[in-house]
Amino acid sequence: MRYAIYFTPPRNHPLTLAASDWLGRDAFSHDADTEWMPHERGVLSVDEWRSLTQEPRRYGFHGTIVAPFRLSEQQREDALFDAFDAFCASHSGFAVTLEVAALGNFLALLPVNSLSALSRLARQAVETFDDFRAPLTEVERARRKPEALTDNQRAMLDRHGYPYTMDEFRFHMTLTDRIDDTGLRNEVRALLEERLGNSIAEPVLFEDLAIFMQPAPDQPFQVVRQMKLGSEAKRRQAP
Repeated sequence: MRYAIYFTPPRNHPLTLAASDWLGRDAFSHDADTEWMPHERGVLSVDEWRSLTQEPRRYGFHGTIVAPFRLSEQQREDALFDAFDAFCASHSGFAVTLEVAALGNFLALLPVNSLSALSRLARQAVETFDDFRAPLTEVERARRKPEALTDNQRAMLDRHGYPYTMDEFRFHMTLTDRIDDTGLRNEVRALLEERLGNSIAEPVLFEDLAIFMQPAPDQPFQVVRQMKLGSEAKRRQAP
C-alpha cells in the first residue's frame, strides 16, 4: 500500500471533470472497474488513446506535492491523516493559472504563475511528511534509474525518496505518457487545449489537497481524504 499527497480540485470542479473524462477515470471513485472511454479522442484511435494515457490514468488526475510512499512501520494511517489535516489547516490557498504544455516529451498542465508559492508548499509538505515515509527498497530505488539522474537528483532520491523534490520540484498535472513523435504531440496538445480550455480559462484556486492511496502495486490510486487549505473541516473523506 502506498500513499501520496496531491493537489486536485474537488470532484465536481470543471477541471476535474474535464481531465477525468480525458484520462477515462475518476480517482474519487472506489469502484473496481472505474475506467471509461472519453467523449472525444480527436486524432487518436482507441488503442493510441489508451496507450498514451495509461500511467496518468492509473495515478488519477493530480499534481504531486509529496510523491507516493509506503508508510513507515513506526507510523499508522490515522496518524498520517491527523498530520495531513493539521498541515492543511495551517496553510492558505492561492490562485494558479494553468496551461497545457510539454514537459519533456509528456503533456501536462503547467503553472504560469505562483511558482514560489507552489514550491514553498511542496517543500514544507515533504519536510512535514518525511517521518511517515518508509525508506526506499533497493528495487524501488532502482526503478528511479539513479544512474540517469544528476548528483542533486540522486541526493533528493536518497534523502526524500523522490528525485524531483525540493529545489528539483516543478509542479505539473500529467495528462499523457511520453509522446516521442513531435507531430503527434502537437496534435494531442491542440486537442487538450480544446478539451480543457474552458476549465482553465480563469485561474484555478489551489486550495484542496488530497491523500491518494494505492491499495496494491497493480491497482490505481484513489482519493481517500481531501481537505480545503485553511479549513478545520474536512472537504471530503472517502470510505
